[in-house]
Amino acid sequence: MLKVRGLHGVSRCPFAAQANNSAQPVAGLVPRPLLDYAEFMADRECGEYAWDPNQIGPVDCCIRCFTPRSEDTGYAFCLTCGRQGSLFAVPDVAPSDARCSLHRESPAIGYCCLCGRCICESCTQMIGTSLTTLVPATLKYCVSCRQREAEIQAGFFSELKSSGACGKHRTTKADSVCVKCSLPLCRACAYFKVKGILRRTIGEGPYCLACFRSETLHGGRNLWASGDGSVHSTVR
Repeated sequence: MLKVRGLHGVSRCPFAAQANNSAQPVAGLVPRPLLDYAEFMADRECGEYAWDPNQIGPVDCCIRCFTPRSEDTGYAFCLTCGRQGSLFAVPDVAPSDARCSLHRESPAIGYCCLCGRCICESCTQMIGTSLTTLVPATLKYCVSCRQREAEIQAGFFSELKSSGACGKHRTTKADSVCVKCSLPLCRACAYFKVKGILRRTIGEGPYCLACFRSETLHGGRNLWASGDGSVHSTVR
């Protein structure tokens, strides 16, 4: 059975179950202390530990590929897999005398939220709105960053397809792919929904951690199954 890890000292209650659609009765609660975050991060390369989707994090690595985060890259997306993990807190508009970092002859209209550089109108590929601050701000994305994101992501998935490795543990073979984003998954990285009340059975999946969280955003996450067929209950 996979060990489950998260941030806080909440107990887990794994059940006996199989990772298929056959009905499996709940065998009984078996409370187990949650292992801590430092241990998980130290051992994350081995693929023996599943992260509790109800706990925040992992916070110091990319949630898609587990590459450690670094503030020195100059980009808000992962340079290993291309996933956006954050956005730069940039002003909505650039100063009137600011020039584009790529086209010095052109006035800047704002800053790219993925690299923080001044960009002109021709460099702006996408504009979105952030509601993460008290005052909604318009976020601008530059063409260069969007292209680089796409290239990194394409190369990442191509390499995984060739090697057959898990997206998070490159020394472990994948045995499934996320049904939503197609990320290759080993048993420690696969998440399934659980259905049934009196008889718990494995439901939809497998999902990667990020997709499972988005799919269960409005409920259904207290019971979840890991890739080895174990069903876990988060005790709050």
